[in-house]
Amino acid sequence: MLKIKNNNSFPIVFTVKANNCALTTPSIPPNETIESTFDWTSIDKVDGQWFLFVKNAETGVTDSFAHGYFTKGELSNYLDAESTGGQLKVKVSE
Repeated sequence: MLKIKNNNSFPIVFTVKANNCALTTPSIPPNETIESTFDWTSIDKVDGQWFLFVKNAETGVTDSFAHGYFTKGELSNYLDAESTGGQLKVKVSE
């Protein structure tokens, strides 16, 4: 489960990628939080890293972030992300 909070004054599009699996959200309005399910049942069973992309839906400018490592394609059940300006706070948990 993904929970993404947009603390910006502009809409964002959020993408999460882990190995061969990815999810891109619809546009998230300013000061809104959405939840989405990330289907990683077909993930490559190799070591990897979370890659997170926050795109300003108005300008198209994208910031990219790498977060943590996982082994053998075993991801955590929850990822909470909070976007504020050029910063992204991420919490990964079971």
